Amino acid sequence: MSGWRVFSADRSLYLAVFGIGWFATYSVVLLEVLRGGGGNASDISTFVAAGVALGALADWHLSEGHNELGLVPFGSLGMTVFAFAMVALPETAVQGRAGVAMLNGAFIAWFVRPLLVFVRERRGGARIGVRLVATALSVLLFTVVGVALSAGFRAGGLAPWQALVALACMNAVVALFIYRLLPEFLLRFIAWLLVHALYRLDRDGMHHVPTEGAALITCNHVSFADAIVIMAACPRPIRFVVDHRIFRSPVLSFVLRESRAIPIAPAKEDPQMLESAFETVAEALAAGELVGIFPEGAITRDGELQVFRPGMARILGRSPVPVIPMGLSGLWGSVFSRRHRGLMRFVPKAVAPCIRLHAGAPVPAADADPATLHAMTLDLRGTVR
Repeated sequence: MSGWRVFSADRSLYLAVFGIGWFATYSVVLLEVLRGGGGNASDISTFVAAGVALGALADWHLSEGHNELGLVPFGSLGMTVFAFAMVALPETAVQGRAGVAMLNGAFIAWFVRPLLVFVRERRGGARIGVRLVATALSVLLFTVVGVALSAGFRAGGLAPWQALVALACMNAVVALFIYRLLPEFLLRFIAWLLVHALYRLDRDGMHHVPTEGAALITCNHVSFADAIVIMAACPRPIRFVVDHRIFRSPVLSFVLRESRAIPIAPAKEDPQMLESAFETVAEALAAGELVGIFPEGAITRDGELQVFRPGMARILGRSPVPVIPMGLSGLWGSVFSRRHRGLMRFVPKAVAPCIRLHAGAPVPAADADPATLHAMTLDLRGTVR
């Protein structure tokens, strides 16, 4: 029973298994509705299955070995939208319905595949056997629920399009329930979407980020978007220590606040906020979380790596956790950097430029002096600013 108690206490794992179970219900009802529609229902089901296969392949290729949980809300949104789209298309629109079915299948894959990988790779909680059994039981239970719902729709005399509308609405409610309890899924998607909409991200060394336990993430500070880029690339949520002025940006402020970023101010400007920030960092590390800081203390004004300030030493003196150094390059000269002034600052310099984020091996707190980490960060960043 201890294994099951550990499982039930892990909220993230519990909700992931719940999401996988809902996938079973959604799939059963969708296929039953298509079958009840007659005509080319079997062909449409085949297109759904093909979409699932292509979506899983695309997820595997785009994630580059990194389980992108940010795709979960994206997939769930698509499952809702394309269920409604299937209703809007007449049965005579064979090609249109086939295309919508394939897209629905792709979004189903983007919803469930990251959850399956998450359950398989989750560490520090329930044993893999308990996780797999719980997932199998969830799928079995929710499959029965799906069969019962389908039977209820038929008994109630619902037309196929009415059943699809009901399914889409239920999917929207379930998605909202999951994300209200586990907002980091949605936040990861927002960060992932923002970064990949603007840049081509090359990340390396993310396996150095521990899958559990506390660590301090350090990185050079090139632009206002640095925290968002690291958030999108890192496999775990990070609580960033961020200059309180960055919170004035509407979009960045939403993402940072919802990800529980820690605002900080210079001692001469707001000593109370400064002390509160260090206290919050200590509490987060004591709770086993990842905390991200920019040791330079400010965004570079010349593109070069500045001297590391003493705040990092103060953090490690109170919380001797491993340090994961990172180097970020390619953002100098972007609209988020301070390279240009005036209106030129807001003129894009390239279309989808490549940016790089490289993580180094963990450094014990005792060895993490500013000079050593400065040299490591410079090496990880490389010659490109």
